[in-house]
Amino acid sequence: MPQLKLDQSLVNEARALAQHIVEPVIDYISKHTTVAIERTTLRLIGVDGVDEEGVPLPNRVVESALPLLPGGILRPFVAAMLQSTLDVQVTAGARRTGQSTNTLALCDRSNWQYL
Repeated sequence: MPQLKLDQSLVNEARALAQHIVEPVIDYISKHTTVAIERTTLRLIGVDGVDEEGVPLPNRVVESALPLLPGGILRPFVAAMLQSTLDVQVTAGARRTGQSTNTLALCDRSNWQYL
């Protein structure tokens, strides 16, 4: 395969400039999220279905964890899964089956070291 003949110092400079540009954006968005984004991330990992009232499980999980919204729900949700050894669906449905009044209460930030 042919190699591009690029000046490595220019490549390094371009990467440094790109990092400088995106760093404040990444910092900003890492501190801001929305309910819709958090529901979507839960759906992406397989949380699906509705509860006995017909409310989608991703909605219920997000509702039960609104205080965690600024930092995102995915990490504590996965930590709760790992800590409880439940799968995605069972963890999401735990609050409706009486296993936990709040699925994410199974785990707090101090238990995230393995994530």
